[in-house]
Amino acid sequence: QYDVPHGIAGGVFIGRITRINHDSGYHGYAGLYSDIEGLSSGDTLLEEEKSEAVVAKIEELLDKLEVPKDLSGFGVKKEDYGLFHQHATEIYKAAFDFNPVEISVEKIEQMLKEMIG
Repeated sequence: QYDVPHGIAGGVFIGRITRINHDSGYHGYAGLYSDIEGLSSGDTLLEEEKSEAVVAKIEELLDKLEVPKDLSGFGVKKEDYGLFHQHATEIYKAAFDFNPVEISVEKIEQMLKEMIG
């Protein structure tokens, strides 16, 4: 619809989704802690702290790569909200079903409103 490369589109959402998951109590990102350069010296950290550090590193990397934080740079306008809402609640539902934290329709709506404006 907007000629956005799949990887970039994924990058736009991955920071928000990992943050939502972590803030909702999922701390499985801690398993990646020792694999990330600069984070491997925190052996005494709790799982939650390691997960937070990984999510923060993802957000930092997205900033360094200048991945957009919203969809306006791709030509998405407020009037396109309905299309994105339909995709998120119907078409991408299968992807959300694999997410480690249940993401409610309300949370999806909130995220889309933040990203579309």
